[in-house]
Amino acid sequence: PRVSAPPLLLMDEPLGALDKKLREWLQLEIKRIHRELGTTFVYVTHDQEEALVLSDRIAVFNRGRIEQVGTGRQLYDEPATLFVGRFIGDSTVLRGEARSDGTGTALTIAGETVAAPRRLAGEASPVMLLRPEKLAIRRPGQADGKNRLAGTIAEAIYLGSGSKYEVKLGDGSTAIVRSPLTGENFALGENVELCFDGADAKLLPDDSTADTTLT
Repeated sequence: PRVSAPPLLLMDEPLGALDKKLREWLQLEIKRIHRELGTTFVYVTHDQEEALVLSDRIAVFNRGRIEQVGTGRQLYDEPATLFVGRFIGDSTVLRGEARSDGTGTALTIAGETVAAPRRLAGEASPVMLLRPEKLAIRRPGQADGKNRLAGTIAEAIYLGSGSKYEVKLGDGSTAIVRSPLTGENFALGENVELCFDGADAKLLPDDSTADTTLT
């Protein structure tokens, strides 16, 4: 085949050294060129957002082994492993003393209990993974829903379209919450409550995390 019309094009971190605006513009240009040419692109990146923008299919590698292959939506909404869930996008991982019955799983975290309406197959210790948009942040006594966790605002970041909060929980772990622009504002050190629907918690076997390569 001619060099100008390869059947496969490998792109290894091509936009890594560019500033944000130029990088975002070129991402859309690459996407447009891909549609026009119909050539298979293999695109290597450590930028999760870039992978979600550009890809039809993503492979997440962990120490040379493929953890999961799927669309960006599949990897974000239905991660097969905790490793994938933590690597693709922001996430909160809840660990605690676990109890399971025929209909669900409950975790006790620093004296507070949260539950999800599903069980984890096998004997691995279960954890709950929640995306930032699935957690709501409220002032004490104003939280609604069955699952509530008390915490303290450890970091507050204004993003323009809303705010991102890091909330220190009773067991010392950190929850990540995204609040819309119309939501309340919270100050550093303020005591809050987090609430969520148990159906929004992804139940996964606990494992250790390591460095990843995303292609």
